[in-house]
Amino acid sequence: MPGLIDLYEAHKKDRDKFEILAFHDGTVKDFDDLDKKIVSPRKKYWNDRELPFPILLDATGQTIKDWGVRAFPTTLLIDPEGKLVGEAGEAELEKKLPPLPMSVRVAKALDRNVSLGMEDPYWETVYQRLSHVARVPIRLDEEDFKKAGIRLESQVPFTMAGSVSLRSWLALLLEADGLAYEQDDKGLVIRRRKPGAPPPALSAIQRKTAQNIEKVLDGKISFDFKDKPLSEAAQFFENKTGESFVLSPRDRKAGKLDPKTPLTGSAKDVPLREALTKLLEPLGLGYTVRDEVIVLTVKRKTARK
Repeated sequence: MPGLIDLYEAHKKDRDKFEILAFHDGTVKDFDDLDKKIVSPRKKYWNDRELPFPILLDATGQTIKDWGVRAFPTTLLIDPEGKLVGEAGEAELEKKLPPLPMSVRVAKALDRNVSLGMEDPYWETVYQRLSHVARVPIRLDEEDFKKAGIRLESQVPFTMAGSVSLRSWLALLLEADGLAYEQDDKGLVIRRRKPGAPPPALSAIQRKTAQNIEKVLDGKISFDFKDKPLSEAAQFFENKTGESFVLSPRDRKAGKLDPKTPLTGSAKDVPLREALTKLLEPLGLGYTVRDEVIVLTVKRKTARK
């Protein structure tokens, strides 16, 4: 659904050429019931946006039967004469419309939610996965990689399964190797960060997500760990909160953060931010909220005055 929202908004000038209709099955009785049901997905997946296209209720299930829908969600393409073309994903739908300028495609792609699972991926394939899912060309500056001593067959010390914007995926992936992404007339290119270059400005989505995560950190939590590996503890907190917990790629690459580090500690109905601090401090660890996730890091020592 987020992708359809993006497609609909990006092709405002082409509304005379297509329309999107969303059907909801009979599990909701009326539109008031529907409004209540979509509160959670709107906040979590639609970046707090309303659906910009019409929503119809299929209370009898007849529409589902007529069009042979067997799974949800299903996206069907119907031609101007009302004939069913078949199932079509967002990429197929976009091919039917006039192409957008690359600058617009990139801008939309960077804010598009990308749902992926990664476990220490390889450079030679990870950028291709992102490019495919985000539907925008992404390439590596291989010559620049060579100068930086980064091999394409090397792994990125980054593990996460979640849904964040493309710009956040890139920021998290590129951190460990001192890389950055730049936009050109071909799409996005990944190369070394220029010395002294400021980090990209936060997007509205990143700022909004950070505010939501701060609210989650105020929520209370209970746990009892005995030598639980750091990576498993992070997974526990993910399952409890629905937020992504990431072990800092930079600290992992530097050998300062080991996913197998054992954690011992307990909490009973304590605010999450307080519980995390007490659990991580004995190991010299902390956390920070950035790039739409909670990053577990090595605490930096402050210089003495």
